[in-house]
Amino acid sequence: MKVKAISDERVKAIKSLARLIWRNYSPYELQQKLKFEWNKTSKKTKFIPLYTLKKNEVLSCAIFGSGSFLTGRKELEYAREIKNDLGWSPIEYKLVVTNKTASNARTIFREFKDFGLNYVELDFKSWYRKKYNKRSKSPIKETRFFYPPGSPSADGLPQEKEIEKNFNIRKEFDRSLNKAIMKYGSFPSSISLRGYNFPVFKTLIPSMYKVIVDDTHPADMSYLDKKTKLQLYAGWQSHATQKMKDDNHSLYRSSLIAVDLLDSFTDSQKVDTGILYSLSPGISPPKKWSSLAIQINMKQTEDYFFNVLKATGLFPYLWGISESLEEVEYRTLGRATKIKQRLLIVGNQIKSGKDAWGQSLDDLKYIKSIL
Repeated sequence: MKVKAISDERVKAIKSLARLIWRNYSPYELQQKLKFEWNKTSKKTKFIPLYTLKKNEVLSCAIFGSGSFLTGRKELEYAREIKNDLGWSPIEYKLVVTNKTASNARTIFREFKDFGLNYVELDFKSWYRKKYNKRSKSPIKETRFFYPPGSPSADGLPQEKEIEKNFNIRKEFDRSLNKAIMKYGSFPSSISLRGYNFPVFKTLIPSMYKVIVDDTHPADMSYLDKKTKLQLYAGWQSHATQKMKDDNHSLYRSSLIAVDLLDSFTDSQKVDTGILYSLSPGISPPKKWSSLAIQINMKQTEDYFFNVLKATGLFPYLWGISESLEEVEYRTLGRATKIKQRLLIVGNQIKSGKDAWGQSLDDLKYIKSIL
């Protein structure tokens, strides 16, 4: 497969559209135009922006990561390119944030320091050992609370009290991370989770702030479990890809999802759940490829697609969301199923669930047609 060629074509198409838009509109002006389009598209359903801009405002962003920071780095690279092209940034990147000293975050921060970035590092292992158990050998494993579908039977899981205790420890960590971020002033208006290995809690974000939190996920989140109505391919890295492989998929897409912020213990199964903002066009790899090989190559074709989408500001400015809950159709391994969810509109096209935006580059043409 010509992985680089596939990736380059997609990135070039998004950059081209971004240049066309931002040479004719400011983000605020675009949002006003889209509000008018949304009123024309649907008289029954009222759509509002994901984030309502003030005049001369652009979204600020913090990139969160835990490991190699490859996709976070790529997003900043695209952001630098679009800034050089336009002379200004549709998304203002403010922070690099990590929960792991061993991550590559500091190196990436230094590389893009010319952006005016600040660096926040709160190492979870050190934090946990200081507050809870100084002899802990594996703080992340010891505080696990999420067990996705397909995990060991109830007999093989910790007691519920233990899982809830772990949930509350992670919740407290996000409160501490919030304090570390707020030392640099106001909280950013968006967060890009790029290889960040923790769920996000409400304690991370000050209650008075409206923040868009998006996550790139390495599998197709338009598939739901028929019984639970939760995403069928939850899990991280090649584990999610392996589940798709086990189900004999031939087309592998990644997903850009909203992140449901966790609060009470009843939210503990909401990891990797949230409104599906976009699907990537996908790849059909050779059958002999392992799940790891598929996932590694999807970083370049699928993740980079989302990276440039966010860095150029097409996401989230072009997206609107319904005020009301509507029926949204998702895929299953059998018949499609419907759940109650807020609808998404992109440009002037309603794009939700199994019809999520981005599955074809033709979706870019629909946006051009309204400009």
